[in-house]
Amino acid sequence: MEISANQVIKPVILKTITGYEFLNYDEIIRVEANRKVTLVYIVNRDKPLIVFCNLLTIESLLSIPAFYRCHRSHIVNIRHIKGFLVKSRQLVMINGNEIPISEERIREFKEKFIPGNQCSQKAIA
Repeated sequence: MEISANQVIKPVILKTITGYEFLNYDEIIRVEANRKVTLVYIVNRDKPLIVFCNLLTIESLLSIPAFYRCHRSHIVNIRHIKGFLVKSRQLVMINGNEIPISEERIREFKEKFIPGNQCSQKAIA
């Protein structure tokens, strides 16, 4: 979904223990399914927001290109990815969290977000 400069972007509205939380897309770092609740990690907050809907429902709310389902339990905001650990197949987020990428999605992730492996450094002999 392309967003023009004149479009108003509606906030994501999530049901919490105390009511409803209105969030801008850019505030969301990542989302994690955790048993019967879903944890939403937000910029400038120490603790995740606990919401009462499943990951599939949140995935439908976050249906813009900035969000990527990298694992059955995780959705990440690609704007908040700090790095990619090749050996452990994990994304490093701006808050320091390391998020796994499932075996089924690793190739897709590399093709989509690391085209041509950008720049690779070679050891100097």
